Amino acid sequence: MTFLSALAASLALGASPAPVVRSFVLPRGPATIRFEFRVHAPAFRAVRLRASHGAAVRVFARDRKRIAGVGTSMHPSPGTCRRGPRFDVCESQIEGCPAPQGRWDAVLVKRSGPAARVRVSFLFSPASG
Repeated sequence: MTFLSALAASLALGASPAPVVRSFVLPRGPATIRFEFRVHAPAFRAVRLRASHGAAVRVFARDRKRIAGVGTSMHPSPGTCRRGPRFDVCESQIEGCPAPQGRWDAVLVKRSGPAARVRVSFLFSPASG
């Protein structure tokens, strides 16, 4: 191991792994988007959904072996959403849920309403449990 790679590794210790973020522009009315992403982290920390005000949107992701799944919607339990002038943000916290490594399949569903800009963020923790 070179000095620079050892230095980079030591700086990365304790840092949260990079989130997976995807953005979409969905048309008026119902819409479904399927996408995939790769997990390189030991655990999920949260799933965040940001959508145009008034959009009824949900997202769910599952690993390819169907061992684990995570998701959220624009109408989860009270206290997990913030309304903004243009965008609403909802976040579901996940307490150290182990994240099977590899490919994950996700489905984003907009049930109805006006066209919407949507951003999905899967946030990770440096350790599970």
